[in-house]
Amino acid sequence: LVPFNVTIAPSDRDLRLEEKLRMERDGILIWMLEGCANWLRIGLSPPDYILEAAKAYFSEEDVVGQWIAEKCSEAPHLRATAKALFSNWRTWAEETGYPVGSAKSLGDALRQRGFRQTTVNRARGWIGLSLAHCAAAGGLQNEQIQVMRSQPDKSEPDGTHGTQGKPLPSAGPWLDPPADARERPSIRV
Repeated sequence: LVPFNVTIAPSDRDLRLEEKLRMERDGILIWMLEGCANWLRIGLSPPDYILEAAKAYFSEEDVVGQWIAEKCSEAPHLRATAKALFSNWRTWAEETGYPVGSAKSLGDALRQRGFRQTTVNRARGWIGLSLAHCAAAGGLQNEQIQVMRSQPDKSEPDGTHGTQGKPLPSAGPWLDPPADARERPSIRV
């Protein structure tokens, strides 16, 4: 995590370093205790290069965050089924060499990022993200794009379609059914 960009040439290495440190151990202990007291009194103030190294390390280690950035779109009105997200996650993880884990572990990671579970086309799903190639279709997966009448999201206590009591915007006239089709059953595309 902390970059150590110094290489000590073999000719400059102190072969008696361990012996010297043992002789200075009392002074080293006092130095450590003073440092601890300062830390407790004023806290840590790491230098900027340490903060940048930590940020880079954690962004590289945030595998789910990388997948979301590469394969998903985020917006309050987007929705995706848990099955479609996990299928895409599995493929991506296998291609990039990361452990796949379970659908539950992916769900836990999404929940930690603030996404909420919801029902999408009568299946478990997530609100706030969609697979990137499906975002243009209002967050529905290609095989699930349906012409359907508008129904309240049962996961919202006040019956609204959106998050935090706000209705979702229309997905566009190309997804809205014609007036005479609103009473017909869903048509799968």
